Amino acid sequence: MKIDNKIFTFGFIGTFSFWHGITVLEAIIPEILKQNKNVRFLLIGDGILREQLEVSLSKQGISENVIFTGAISQNKAPDYLAQCDAFLCPTQPNNDGTRFFGSPTKLFEYMSMAKPIIASDLEQLAEVINPAIRIKNVSKQETENFHVTNKVNEQKIETFSVTNEVGVLVDPFDTQGFIDACLLCLNFSEIDRTRMGNNARKKVLEQYTWQQHTKRIVDHTGL
Repeated sequence: MKIDNKIFTFGFIGTFSFWHGITVLEAIIPEILKQNKNVRFLLIGDGILREQLEVSLSKQGISENVIFTGAISQNKAPDYLAQCDAFLCPTQPNNDGTRFFGSPTKLFEYMSMAKPIIASDLEQLAEVINPAIRIKNVSKQETENFHVTNKVNEQKIETFSVTNEVGVLVDPFDTQGFIDACLLCLNFSEIDRTRMGNNARKKVLEQYTWQQHTKRIVDHTGL
C-alpha cells in the first residue's frame, strides 16, 4: 500500500472495539483536523464499532482525511504501518472496574517501526512505553510549539526535547490529552521524532522479541 507521504499520518491497527479505544478515536480525530487539516489517519482493522466510526466521521465531512483498510493479513501489516508517521494506542480500562491486564501486540509492532507512539497510561502499556513523556506534565505552550524560535537572532531555543523517551503516555480517559499528544507529535522536530522512534525500536529489540519472551518463561519455570 502506498499513500501520499507529504501528509502526516497517524496510524492505528487493531480490533474496532471499545477496549481498543475506538470511541476515543471518534472524539479526537475531528478535533485534531480542526487544528491541522494537513493530517491523515490510517485505520487498519475491523470490528463492531467500525461502521459507527465511519458514519460519524462521514457526517462531519472529514472522510477524505481518514483511510479505513478493513481487515488485512498479518504479513501485510508492516507495509501498512510503514506508511505512518506516528501511532495511536488509546486502550481503555475494563468496563467492570477490574484491573486491566494485557499488552496489545500492536504496541510491539508499533515500536518495531521506529516511529513515535501515543498510548494510554495504563498498567502494562505504561511499563512497555517507559520512559515516556506524560502529556499531563507538558505545558500548553510546549504542546503547540515544541521548539520556540527567538525571532531576534533566529536561534532555536530548545524548551523541551526528546532524550530517552520511547513514547507519549496519556490518561485513558483524557480525550483532550490525546488531542494534545497528537499536536505535540505534529510539532516534534525531525530530530526528536526520529530519536523517539529509534528509542522505541531499540527497546523492543532488546526486551520484547519472541526469543526473549520464551526465555523469560523458561527461566521462570526452571525448565
